[in-house]
Amino acid sequence: SESYGFRAPWIRVTWVCKRWRQIALDLSSLWTSILLTPMHAESLDVARILWERARASPLELNLDLRAADERWIGRVFEAVQRSGRVVGGVRLYHDGDVSPRIIGNALRSLNRDRLGSLELICDEISQVGRNTRTLDPSEFPTLRFLTVDGTLPIATGSFWTLRKLVLKDTFAYLVARDMKEMCGLHEFLRCCPLLEELSLHDAFPDTESMMFDPQVVALPRLLR
Repeated sequence: SESYGFRAPWIRVTWVCKRWRQIALDLSSLWTSILLTPMHAESLDVARILWERARASPLELNLDLRAADERWIGRVFEAVQRSGRVVGGVRLYHDGDVSPRIIGNALRSLNRDRLGSLELICDEISQVGRNTRTLDPSEFPTLRFLTVDGTLPIATGSFWTLRKLVLKDTFAYLVARDMKEMCGLHEFLRCCPLLEELSLHDAFPDTESMMFDPQVVALPRLLR
């Protein structure tokens, strides 16, 4: 939380003098990265100030749903909708106690017409065995960059706009569920046919520990 909004270290430059403060206020891109979390009671009030300063620049929302209840989530996303701001990127933190329905409602409440980046991060892998959510590509028509960390959604179609995919700790997630579901990882990759960049971090088991024959997934545009 120290990297965002009024808690960010760079905010001190606005205290130097009136001219430096005005320069910072005039540079809308400085105010686009916003943290919303129930752990800081003032985060929504701060967010309102930040997105006013961001003006027309697309926002980068960092949504911490850990310890969040549905009432808080509803209040936050109602405020985001009323602001009318364009959201360019979302980083969503959650744990095993947050249901897929809540995560889905949170994402659906955003204006995703210009959403280019989405990161889904689960930090309590051991608890996620019962929680699987789906991702519908039609809900993200401009998505180009996706990170999935500590979880693995089920894609309901093909992500034709997706160019970069990062998979982290999906192996540990699948072990917590059932190793037989490892084929779900191949199915997810198969739904990203136009990928140009793929980054894997503890995503697959070694071939000796696989309980099935590895599947072949063709990614003809992959550059690295």
